[in-house]
Amino acid sequence: MVMLSLDRTKAAVATLWLMFFALGSAQQLKINYYNNNYCGNFAGELKYYWADTMAGNGNNCYNYNYGQSMLISDCYAGSWCVCLLYYNENCSGDYATIQYSGHDNGEQWEWNCNFNAPAVHSLRCYTYQ
Repeated sequence: MVMLSLDRTKAAVATLWLMFFALGSAQQLKINYYNNNYCGNFAGELKYYWADTMAGNGNNCYNYNYGQSMLISDCYAGSWCVCLLYYNENCSGDYATIQYSGHDNGEQWEWNCNFNAPAVHSLRCYTYQ
């Protein structure tokens, strides 16, 4: 009987933990990758769940390198999303930025498309309400 009760308690705690994690990990933005240098030949996407708020300045670095060009295609967590695209791993050294304010992506193409994704080896994204 005690063993059964303990198993139920563990199951309940695990369920609550999963519910808490699911609530705290909603997709915040999406980055699209392209096979050409002009953000026009779709190759894949990265669904970003670990962005921090601009005021938080968290260490949400992600080592990633893919495609020929990239842009933020959707910003779900606020009115503005920005990604710092580092040329080195572990978000160190020089970087470029891409940003998205929720308007029509076509209007923002000139400052949302990074034309040199092969040079990017890590990224850190933020949201702003």
